[in-house]
Amino acid sequence: MRKILSILVMILVLISCTGKKQSNTAKENTVKTVKEGDWNIDPKQVNSIDENIKTIFNDASKTLLGVKRELMLYLGNQILNGVNYAFICRSEITYPSSSPYYEIIVCNVSDKNEISIVKIEKIIENSQNSAGAISCTSSDEAKINISNSKESNDLIKIFKDAVKDIKDFEYIQELYVAKQVVKGINHYFIAKAISNDGTSSVKLLTINNFIESSELINVKDIL
Repeated sequence: MRKILSILVMILVLISCTGKKQSNTAKENTVKTVKEGDWNIDPKQVNSIDENIKTIFNDASKTLLGVKRELMLYLGNQILNGVNYAFICRSEITYPSSSPYYEIIVCNVSDKNEISIVKIEKIIENSQNSAGAISCTSSDEAKINISNSKESNDLIKIFKDAVKDIKDFEYIQELYVAKQVVKGINHYFIAKAISNDGTSSVKLLTINNFIESSELINVKDIL
C-alpha cells in the first residue's frame, strides 16, 4: 500500500512540474524582444513616469535656454549608443504673448552616463492666421487620460468613435494637443499605434467631429 502511495505522489509531482514548465514557457513566449536600434514604445502619463527618467529629461532640457518646457508624456526608449529616451513636452518661448507648441525631445544617456539631446522637433504649434487657426491646448486640457473630467471623457469618446473601425492599427489616445474650428472641429491627439504585426509607434492623429460624427482625417508619424 505504501509503495502504491509513493508512486502516486511521484506522478503528482511530475504533473505539477510539467504544468509549471509549460506556464513559464508561455510567459516567455509573450515577452517581446526589442532589437538594438528599435524603439520600445511604452507611453507613460506624467504622473506615472519614473523619477530617474524625469531626471534625465530635466537635466537635458535645462541646457536649452529661453524656452519653458513642461514634460507631458514619456514615449519609450531605444538602445543605441547608450540608451535614448523620448518625451513629449509643452513648450513656450519665455517672452510676453508667446505661443505654445508641443515638441518631441529625444535624450541620450551614454555608456559613461553622459546626458545629451539627439533630437528636438516641433509636433504642432499655434497657427498665425486667425481664420481656422490651430490652437494648442493648455497643460490641463492635454491630460485627457488622467483628468477624469467630463470634457476629457467627451474627447476620448470622439477619439474612440473615429478609430473603432480602422483595420490596420489599434490606436490608443495619450494626449490631446490642439483643436481647430473648421467644418465642425478638428481635434489633434498624440496616440500609440499598434499594427497588426504587433509593432508599436507614436502618431499625431487629426480627427474631425461634426454633428456627432467623428472621422479620422490625417495621420502623421511621430516616433
